[in-house]
Amino acid sequence: PSSEQIFKQMVAQGQSFFNASGDFDAFTGSIPFPSDSPNITEVGGTVLTMNGTGASYALETVWNERTVNPNGGNWGSSGGISTYYPIPYYQTNTIMTANQGSRTMRNVPDVALTATNVYVVYSNGITGATGGTSAAAPLWAGFTALVNQQAGLDPVGFLNPKLYAVGNGTAYAACFHDITNGDNTWSGSPGSPNLFFAVPGYDLCT
Repeated sequence: PSSEQIFKQMVAQGQSFFNASGDFDAFTGSIPFPSDSPNITEVGGTVLTMNGTGASYALETVWNERTVNPNGGNWGSSGGISTYYPIPYYQTNTIMTANQGSRTMRNVPDVALTATNVYVVYSNGITGATGGTSAAAPLWAGFTALVNQQAGLDPVGFLNPKLYAVGNGTAYAACFHDITNGDNTWSGSPGSPNLFFAVPGYDLCT
């Protein structure tokens, strides 16, 4: 409860909070807090392919390495249905038929971004590659900082209501890349090896 109060205070103050959805592929039971909180933006992971030498965007698929994550599941973009939080108002107009989502409980993630082979520079110039939704979430935060820089005195604040309004509107394809390939299924998923798949529109992978 104390954490949720902080998240709500951030919403009221016009702040954006991006949280990694997790690196365990599909959630089929309870979702570890805060990855299902309705008061922050949950970020899943994708695999990004560029054209040629990286000059332009080619496509994205769901990040799913199909190798065992020692913390549970396989390495891949976590998503699923909360067993605790009811569906937030901003998700109620989203079609949940093809994606196996819930019409009554919170669905995650909200958005996604590159989660593998992310180039980093750290410790005074060391370079390398990293990944995971813990890389995708700060990438979204950096993107939003650029948006706020352009916005000036009118920051975008809590993005979820705006994201779903765009996602359910006619401008969706002009604003976002719709990830329709891949899945976050894993063979050891308890009784549910077919959850979840990327579909047109919202899904529980990206």
